[in-house]
Amino acid sequence: MPTRPVSADNMDGGGKHWTKAELEARHAAADGSKRQKRVVLKPPPLVKEKPEVYAVWKDIVKKLRGIELLDNLDSDLLAVYCDALVHYRECSRRIGLPVHREDGEAVSPMAMSDLIKETQAWARIVAQFADKLGLTPGGRARWAKKQADKKLDPFEEAFGG
Repeated sequence: MPTRPVSADNMDGGGKHWTKAELEARHAAADGSKRQKRVVLKPPPLVKEKPEVYAVWKDIVKKLRGIELLDNLDSDLLAVYCDALVHYRECSRRIGLPVHREDGEAVSPMAMSDLIKETQAWARIVAQFADKLGLTPGGRARWAKKQADKKLDPFEEAFGG
């Protein structure tokens, strides 16, 4: 089982015995995510067509302001994430509705089971996209580790491998 990524802020407290070079490289990589020029994410047409998706887009972009992890190349991926999140919320809402239709007839257990499966599928999609976009702590730590490892490997520097 692979080791879990650790953020640069948590590396100082102990745990694994990191070398000074590893610590410095990880902190430099974490600081390297800050841009000189602020990037404004522009929503693709898919997002602007759907008000619910656009509301989620604006909320996420607002929360990402200080992180500076994404740029305009990631806007389509973020749009798909926002759309999936809206679908997940809609499925979750429908699960919470009464189990009887307006005409008084009960909703079949099979239909409810299908709705639960659909909700679980959207939840998996949302979780995968959130991780890939760096919207989870583990995703951000993995990104910082990759950046630090790029700068740290002395074997590649010595032998050009």
